[in-house]
Amino acid sequence: MLLGSEYFVKNPVYPLNKMVANINMECLNWSTETNDMVIIGEGQSELEDYFREEVKKEGGYISVETHPEAGSYYRSDHFSFAKAGVPALYVQSGIDVIGKGKEYGGKIQDEYNKKNYHRPSDEYNASTWTMDGAINELKLLFQVGKRLAFEEKRPRWKPGSSYNNR
Repeated sequence: MLLGSEYFVKNPVYPLNKMVANINMECLNWSTETNDMVIIGEGQSELEDYFREEVKKEGGYISVETHPEAGSYYRSDHFSFAKAGVPALYVQSGIDVIGKGKEYGGKIQDEYNKKNYHRPSDEYNASTWTMDGAINELKLLFQVGKRLAFEEKRPRWKPGSSYNNR
């Protein structure tokens, strides 16, 4: 688990102290667009504020992570970078499906988690994977990356984050 990112952090091709940020895009929304987005492990860095601003510009909102006890922030590739002091952002779509609401979106998410998540069936399906949600997420994350590319200041860790070690 996380072996690739741990190896990269220990053997970087670019010095870690020069890395501005890590934006995790490994769990994109394969389904339809949502009005809401979720910041996983909220409270870590200013990257979250950048993302929140982009979501708001598009008329969306940030929902609270529904299962923080699952420890998703600590089980994904960005975590190796956070531990090394590189501010990291990990987001997911929420469940407030545009035009269909939270109940519908919650049902889709629950069904996927029960039947497919980390199972052999957890693979691309052209008949159900519209990728509209992924396109929306990528647009938002692109804007965060664009801001990082053109800003002179680096995103800072939030005062309560335990990863502020550089």
